[in-house]
Amino acid sequence: MRLHTLNITLLAGLSFLLGSEPCIPGEFPISGIPVSITPWWDHTESDVPPNVPNTPDVYQEVISNEWGFAGLKTNGTINGWGTPASVNTQPFEAPSDAGYTAIFSSGQAFAALKEDGSISAWGKLLFENASTGAPSDGGYTSIVSNIGAFAARKADGSISAWGSPEHGGTGAPSDAGYTAIVSSGQAFAARKADGSISAWGLLSADVRVSSGLDDAEEHTTEGNAMDLISSDLELGADAGAGDLQDIGIRFQNITVPAGATILNASIQFTVDEADDEPTSLLIYGELSTDPAEYGNAARSISSRSRTTAFVEWNDIPAWDDASIGSAGPDQRTPDLSPIVQEIVSQEGWGGGAMAFMIVPNTEDPAMGGERTAEAFDGVEASAPLLHIEYFPQAPSDTGYTDIFSNSGAFAALGADGAISAWGSPEHGGSGAPGDTGYTDIFSNGHAFAALGADGSISAWGSSEHGGTGEPDGLNSEFSTDFIWILPSGTTFMAFRPADNSVNDPPTSPEINVVGNTQNIADSTSHTPATSDDTDFGSVDTASGSDVHTFTIQNTGTGSLSVGTI
Repeated sequence: MRLHTLNITLLAGLSFLLGSEPCIPGEFPISGIPVSITPWWDHTESDVPPNVPNTPDVYQEVISNEWGFAGLKTNGTINGWGTPASVNTQPFEAPSDAGYTAIFSSGQAFAALKEDGSISAWGKLLFENASTGAPSDGGYTSIVSNIGAFAARKADGSISAWGSPEHGGTGAPSDAGYTAIVSSGQAFAARKADGSISAWGLLSADVRVSSGLDDAEEHTTEGNAMDLISSDLELGADAGAGDLQDIGIRFQNITVPAGATILNASIQFTVDEADDEPTSLLIYGELSTDPAEYGNAARSISSRSRTTAFVEWNDIPAWDDASIGSAGPDQRTPDLSPIVQEIVSQEGWGGGAMAFMIVPNTEDPAMGGERTAEAFDGVEASAPLLHIEYFPQAPSDTGYTDIFSNSGAFAALGADGAISAWGSPEHGGSGAPGDTGYTDIFSNGHAFAALGADGSISAWGSSEHGGTGEPDGLNSEFSTDFIWILPSGTTFMAFRPADNSVNDPPTSPEINVVGNTQNIADSTSHTPATSDDTDFGSVDTASGSDVHTFTIQNTGTGSLSVGTI
């Protein structure tokens, strides 16, 4: 067998050190030997992490999450211990019984699978105890997790999920027949034997106003004059009912894909000045797939097309002196999901900018009041913040052979090598290659890279994480194409043989004859030699003999049949 000499290509600018015995991320290198555990932490001497094992044990696996550790011992019992009490007040009491075969972790919780397929869970799934909602029956064969939830699959392909609803702890498919589950940071996707896919859980986008031309005031009672450089935004009126005004707010780089199902949306403001007058407002969206920034011309806000959907923000609580600088529930709009749903459902929506209009509610008695919020030109870090939560949209067709994921998106590979992707566009939920012939997909935290049967590579997702800049396949420098891709958290590496002399063993039989430990050349003009024992010298064929022994080897992968020699 020949050793492969590989050329390595980085798809993003992160260095890699390849040692002679690299440690695979997530591999437990001390399985089967007694070990003791010594923690250290950046806290006081008295702030000891609770329940750290104080005697050596033999572990088959040790895993961790944000708040603690879990060690599965070779006898099927589990040790669990947590971070210091000043960091975590949640007890990390692992189950005390035996019979466990595997352990899994989410952001702040653990789950363990027993031989009989029953499950135990401990820790916290966001605001819930991890055991809350965990399945009480048995028969489960695998568990998958994300930041805030778990999903377990039975032998019949049925699925149970528990944990945060915003992370897929609810909404799992109710039918059976699923063969695999994968997870992103906040969602799950499962594939059936027929290649159909179900997805559940949430994705989210948070975008803050990023330019002084993206939040503006239009003085509707002063000739609709525009103010683009105000340090604050007077929602409703400026200095009372004498100067009513419309507010325009535009958010760039919205990553919600077309047709997504919007669950929740809101705009978070920060208090700039104290106001306690009764105030009621109306909020619309701008009905555009690419709203422009605001300009100096009169009516730069009110002249724009509005969504049919609108939301009333009535009887806004007072923003008093004590609330200046606050950004809490009293400064957050009601749910704007009907508005956002109308925007992303437009033909031609593909992500990008999204704009809103906030105007006085002229039919409400509290029409003349105001609430004064920070603007981008006041405090950039406190400018309005848009939050959107939406359901992932899995493909509706069948025939997919595998599913892949990263922290915010999924990609499915079809039998013909075609790829479908969904989820956050900035993570590769859109932009997947439109051709066929791909054989495998690799992912890091924010991007995907697909390897074609011809050795070509296509990448998509975040350009800062290898979603662009993939290398060409066959070129003049190399005579072979790529054969493998290795991802890290922020980059990809592509491997290819250095030249065509490095090939896999043939798929047909291949005979090799060895004499005196030497390979005998496959040639009709081979010269007999003593080195490979093919030189018989002079032999009297009437009475003498000279026995030489040769070994016949099959160096191919097919069956070799040798007849009479």
